[in-house]
Amino acid sequence: MTTPTSKRAALFASGTLWAWGPGVVLAALLGTQLTVLHFVLDDPSFALEPDYYRKAVAWDSQRELARQSQALGWHAEITAQPGSPAQPGSVPPGLELRVQLRDARQRPLAGAAVQVQAFANARAARVLAAALRETAPGTYTAEIPSSELGLWEFRLAATRGADRFAEVLRQSVWPLQVSP
Repeated sequence: MTTPTSKRAALFASGTLWAWGPGVVLAALLGTQLTVLHFVLDDPSFALEPDYYRKAVAWDSQRELARQSQALGWHAEITAQPGSPAQPGSVPPGLELRVQLRDARQRPLAGAAVQVQAFANARAARVLAAALRETAPGTYTAEIPSSELGLWEFRLAATRGADRFAEVLRQSVWPLQVSP
């Protein structure tokens, strides 16, 4: 009569169990690497510039647009803050953007079509885009669906007639401090 202990001893003695050892080690290694790869690719704080090759090829046209923007003398100021929650303690609805566009003489620049691409530096993989609407002469507003705080990058593009303007602005976004 054989006992479980003697079967186990016979299995170890024959070497068939040890033959599976390298396969188990390789499977564990592969599983670990795939798990790490999943977390790396799913990390919202890691980002690559979208269409980087196309932008590199179009570098000269981007520099020309920057020269045209500077020659226009237009200036943009952006204010970004979390929206007010509908009820105390609830999550803010999004990020409220307000852009002031001024011409070379510091007058409000009305009638422009303004677009923005925005992302929080801590979550650069999530780029949000919005078309701003003019609420007053030279003042353009939009709300983007994010309540992320910290440093943001805003890539503005404004067009009025044949004039094109582009500027990249960085802004810290923090909630308003309310005094008691």
